Amino acid sequence: MTSRLVVFPLCLLCVPFVPSVVRSSLRADPLPGTQPLTRTDDLGLAMVAGIHRYLDRATAASVESRKQFWKPDFSSLDAYSRSLQPNRDRLKKILGVVDARVPFTDPELVATTGQPALVAETEWYNVFAVRWPVLPGVDAEGLYLEPKEKPIACAVVLPDADWTPEMVAGLTTGVPVEAQYARRLAENGCRVLVPTLIDRGDAFSGNAKLNKWTNQPHREFVYRMAYEMGRTLIGYEVQKVLAAAASSPSR
Repeated sequence: MTSRLVVFPLCLLCVPFVPSVVRSSLRADPLPGTQPLTRTDDLGLAMVAGIHRYLDRATAASVESRKQFWKPDFSSLDAYSRSLQPNRDRLKKILGVVDARVPFTDPELVATTGQPALVAETEWYNVFAVRWPVLPGVDAEGLYLEPKEKPIACAVVLPDADWTPEMVAGLTTGVPVEAQYARRLAENGCRVLVPTLIDRGDAFSGNAKLNKWTNQPHREFVYRMAYEMGRTLIGYEVQKVLAAAASSPSR
């Protein structure tokens, strides 16, 4: 027992006295054309500052470089549409808008025995809670404003991510009256569909069962997972709008 107590401290005492030649040989040599990282400032802040500098340069350079990618043909409407198709296809790929959508005709009314689908009624239109299919396993929800007279046009209204459909429909406070464009369109005879978008809060960014939470905004929380599958949050929202625009309501 005594020998163990003596030997153990002696082993510890030997560690600091490893010759400097041996310690230096354990270090990896810098790669060709590089130098050891010896700066002592905040590397995270330095990285972000470098990203900003790069983006500023790239934005300024894009004015000239975009000419090799954008070659619009203004000779006719069809020619213009064809000339932009490669750009549209590339944008779809970047956003991950590559999956076939689920076809449907009418949005589904969302109701329970305690909550009817009709959430509001005015002199000119009714407001319904609706859901519609987008992709297998992915549905969209929002508000549907149906004029009481024959509609003169159909519109899909996109609010800011932090604005609810109820806000732009004028059912709740939160946005200026002049920004309630869903309400204004409906009052002027338009059939309006307002999708619910994922907001920038962080109330649900975590796991309630494990009581583990993060302050990541909801949009970033979903974006990170979608990116791993070659999709983006904006792409999913574009799919919601395209699905709604492709529908043909029977009323």
